[in-house]
Amino acid sequence: MANPCGVCAEEVQPPRRLYCSDPCKAEAVRRSDNARRPKKPCAGCGGEKPSEGGRKYCPACADQRRPVWERESARRKNERRAEERAAEGRTRRWRKDYPEGQAWCARCSQYLPIADFPARDRPRYCTDCEANYAHEYRLRTVYGMTVNEYDALLEIQGGSCAVCQSVPRTRRLAVDHNHKTGEIRGLLCTRCNHKVIGAAHERSDILRRAAAYLDDPPARVRSVAHLEAAA
Repeated sequence: MANPCGVCAEEVQPPRRLYCSDPCKAEAVRRSDNARRPKKPCAGCGGEKPSEGGRKYCPACADQRRPVWERESARRKNERRAEERAAEGRTRRWRKDYPEGQAWCARCSQYLPIADFPARDRPRYCTDCEANYAHEYRLRTVYGMTVNEYDALLEIQGGSCAVCQSVPRTRRLAVDHNHKTGEIRGLLCTRCNHKVIGAAHERSDILRRAAAYLDDPPARVRSVAHLEAAA
């Protein structure tokens, strides 16, 4: 009858006896050497320290050996956050204290139904706040704009696309900018931004030729000449 391996518990096939393979045998030897090797005490206080490799000090001694400025900075930061929470009347919220079927939105500071949050583990913001945060982050990092500047530009355009004058129903107007200079030109709907300006490679001469083409298509001139010749 085959015996289980002393490392992975797989069946040991003859002629092997204790371990199913050479890697398992080497792992058993390594474990035995580590067990026999004496553990070094903490280099600071001489007491016990965590068994993970590479640690020279116990957690208490490691914290004491941190630079003084780093410890003071962390302490002042924690105190400042505690004072801000106390001034705003906010206390730490535990999951067990949440109302039934609700969760806390850290942006709008209120309890909302779980259905109003994104479907992922432990979301910080509700769906609306998540969209607003993503909008603000993209404006700041990509275009160097603020939400107030975006709203002011939207008001100048009357809330509609600067090209087709349509008002979006679900998605915000996109910020159109010059990819070479970074100049902000206006707000466009997705169709005008990608399929009109973008498809024309941001060249005004192409758009002018397209407008002339729509006003006076070549096929119309050819059909009129053909009819006159036939008459």
